[in-house]
Amino acid sequence: MRFPRPSLSPPTLNLAQRQVMDDLLVQEYGIGIAQIQEIAAVALAEVAREQFLKGNCKDKGIVVLAGNGYKGGIALACARRLHAWGARVRVCHSTFPTSPTSHTEAQIHSLQRMGVIAVENPAQGAVLVIDGLLDLGQSAKGQERSAELIAWANQQIHPVLAIDVPSGVHPETGAGMYAPVMRASATVALGLAMVGLFTEKARPMVGEIFLADLSVPRTAWAAPGLGIELGFPFAESGVLKLR
Repeated sequence: MRFPRPSLSPPTLNLAQRQVMDDLLVQEYGIGIAQIQEIAAVALAEVAREQFLKGNCKDKGIVVLAGNGYKGGIALACARRLHAWGARVRVCHSTFPTSPTSHTEAQIHSLQRMGVIAVENPAQGAVLVIDGLLDLGQSAKGQERSAELIAWANQQIHPVLAIDVPSGVHPETGAGMYAPVMRASATVALGLAMVGLFTEKARPMVGEIFLADLSVPRTAWAAPGLGIELGFPFAESGVLKLR
């Protein structure tokens, strides 16, 4: 499967608009964070399989780097799906399982029940790394474990697939906020892409850009604080290739 390109380039979001989007989904439409994470994880897994695993997950080694936040929950949900599709998944945590959060606890429990192995150090021999370490606006400053895992990923020859924005990249300016910054081969943006992904500063770090449908209603995009007139960009596919 090749992901289609949109006929018109979708608009981008800044941080304030992204917060409005998230709030509307939860508060106005009753689409909870866990539901959003599951929807995003499906798209992430599909991009992983089609773009990096030649359409077949079976026996492919994958390292999932997961933080303790929103993106960490998406990464873990993606790990569960890839495992179910036959991949040899190893999960490497930045802070848990000693301190799971509401974003990650249920996912950790499910992975443990499925027999997915959590490792202290990333495994060698994987063909893909998934970056779910740092949430939007977070940097590796003061987060030694995340910094170590980012540095490890940047030294590997296999590709890195980032969620939303590569860890440590500013979502509005596209600049690295604090070294190290994840250098991704591809990034799966969620709902609408953050504006920083398309800056020249971000280009070496974001790689190819895909856009995942989060089932955001058209009325939500048109709401105050967003004011976006969006047609039906996902009518053909739940994942689009933007670059």
